[in-house]
Amino acid sequence: MAYLANEFETLEPQYDVVVVGSGYGGSIAASRMARARQRVCLFEKGLEYQPGEYPDTELEALAHMQMDSPDGHVGSANGLYEFHVNPEINIFKGCGLGGTSLVNANVALRAEPRVYEDPNWPAAFRRDSALMEKCYGWAEAMLKPTPYPDDQPELKKLSALAESADGLGPSLSIAATAVATA
Repeated sequence: MAYLANEFETLEPQYDVVVVGSGYGGSIAASRMARARQRVCLFEKGLEYQPGEYPDTELEALAHMQMDSPDGHVGSANGLYEFHVNPEINIFKGCGLGGTSLVNANVALRAEPRVYEDPNWPAAFRRDSALMEKCYGWAEAMLKPTPYPDDQPELKKLSALAESADGLGPSLSIAATAVATA
């Protein structure tokens, strides 16, 4: 599989559209602008990972971790697994071409309704469940989330999760994943 990223030195002096972030939103925006015949530059922090290049062991994963906290930064600024630890909120996200979809396996689950009861969400979302339903509908129509097909090759990660679930007692439920076709 060919790499998509280009070296910084290959940038053109001018673009019609510059998109920052290659996760779900950024990649779709860049795709739509390119199909509208705009000259697009997509910026992303981090590296490009091809299948088979992800860390397979805890020790390998450790080399790909970074953490920001009020006390400073630890790890490579391009580490795949990016943690932000703060007094009010902690964030885990992906760092690389593809954004957080690199580390969440493209899982596309709806949040439990109780999530939107938190007063930190905009009032429009908290008081209008039809609005959330409409937004989820748009996202699902674009991303078309589906469970991993049974007729596809076995995934090491899925096998490990099934083994863990068997050991803990609950059954494994395979979440729908999104493959953007924008």
